[in-house]
Amino acid sequence: MDYITVRGEATAEVVIKKSRFIGHVFPATDEDEALRLLEAVRTRHRDARHHAFAYRLGPSARVQRMSDDGEPQGTAGRPILELLQKQDVTDVLLVVTRYFGGVLLGAPGLVRAYGEAARDALAVAGRERRRELSVLRLTLDYTWLGKVQHALEEAGALTLDTHFTDHVQILTAVEPAAAGSLVRSLTDRTAGQLQAETAGTRFVAEQV
Repeated sequence: MDYITVRGEATAEVVIKKSRFIGHVFPATDEDEALRLLEAVRTRHRDARHHAFAYRLGPSARVQRMSDDGEPQGTAGRPILELLQKQDVTDVLLVVTRYFGGVLLGAPGLVRAYGEAARDALAVAGRERRRELSVLRLTLDYTWLGKVQHALEEAGALTLDTHFTDHVQILTAVEPAAAGSLVRSLTDRTAGQLQAETAGTRFVAEQV
């Protein structure tokens, strides 16, 4: 399963009618990590009035949480979560910290302000696609190393690791649908003198 996440941490700030809205984006892979990062934001901005947030976790975004943190219901956490859903981003925590400027914005104004700060921070963070690839462990004699490396390059496979002992062992990743045909091709090119075994899957990042 492929999914979209953020490239890294980022912040962005907007000022609306004297209130500061600071968006914070963090990669996060589980709820413990997301809550730890949220607490770090609260500690760093302990004088702020609100820390509205949302997070989506897991390749299929099976965990989704949000909080208005004292703002009127649906005016803070909801627009943050809806932004993450609209851009289909997961494994991410997005917090918007508000320093109140003394001017009430009303519900529509709050929705726009929290949404803008969240959107700007997410844009700064950037996005990347995580592709789930099948991992193969190849064991071969040195005689076949050049041919195997060439075949892997032709197939667009990624070489993750190579060990040199009395044999060569290559850990490579390839699109799941292409794994079977790649093994057959390598077996043919090495006259059957290659051992191949599956070694699970791995997510590989690429910029989007």
